[in-house]
Amino acid sequence: MAEGLRIVVCVKQVPDLSVKVAEPLRSNGTINRAAFPAIINPDDLCALEMGLLIREVRGGRVKVVSMGPPTAAEALRDCLCRGADEAILICDSRFAGSDTFATAVILAAAMRRIGSVDLILCGRQTADGDTGQVGPELAGLLGLPQITRISELMSIERGHVLARRNLDESTQIVEAPLPCLLTVNRGANLPRIQNARLTGRFKKARAPSEVQGQGIEQLRQKGLLIEEWSADDLGIESHQCGIEGSPTRIAMVEAMSVAQSQQVEIPATEAGMDDLVRMLAAKGII
Repeated sequence: MAEGLRIVVCVKQVPDLSVKVAEPLRSNGTINRAAFPAIINPDDLCALEMGLLIREVRGGRVKVVSMGPPTAAEALRDCLCRGADEAILICDSRFAGSDTFATAVILAAAMRRIGSVDLILCGRQTADGDTGQVGPELAGLLGLPQITRISELMSIERGHVLARRNLDESTQIVEAPLPCLLTVNRGANLPRIQNARLTGRFKKARAPSEVQGQGIEQLRQKGLLIEEWSADDLGIESHQCGIEGSPTRIAMVEAMSVAQSQQVEIPATEAGMDDLVRMLAAKGII
């Protein structure tokens, strides 16, 4: 494989749930996103950092892709200020309500439009969903090998990736041929901060949905236009995205809180595990 890898990093703008707000949930039990400040999903920042580190060693280009409303362009500006070479916003009102599968379908269409890619990097999971499904589903739709839950990228040599993946109580060292998809754990590295020089340049970058009229061409001439793709650009039909294209149906979301008196500490012993099984069986949970 020629030097210089074509790397695509998928990022998502999520609510910063570490901030306490007066009304964190809507009446239907979903997250009140408007009440929280927006940030780049922390796992995705680790994926971006991994891509930038690979580029520093192997050369190539790092392209970031984000699916979301026009406000998601702010996350892409952040990535450009950290060192990404290009950014694409996937934005269309028809995408609203897409579950993990529909999101993966849309991202897969974007990857096909991008063309040849050596490495796709995703965060392990998002702070607002915690499913960890989009990366593996994307790899499946593209027919790519994947390594999930990466804690360390050990090498990229002779067209293969060697990586360490963290499981709950063990680690594995896994090899996969390029092109492939990796999902990166939070804590796999320390994401860099925005570069002052790049921030001075890209703070003025905008996606077409953020500007009007001739402003788009002016941004293009200055190299500050964030590319934006719609459902039509990607060849996505309405039945493939949004609520209609999402097989997942959420019946109810309920905010739960556990009082201190309800907590039970189970010792990490064989007897403790036996007690836990008996307790769960008595409650009809198992």
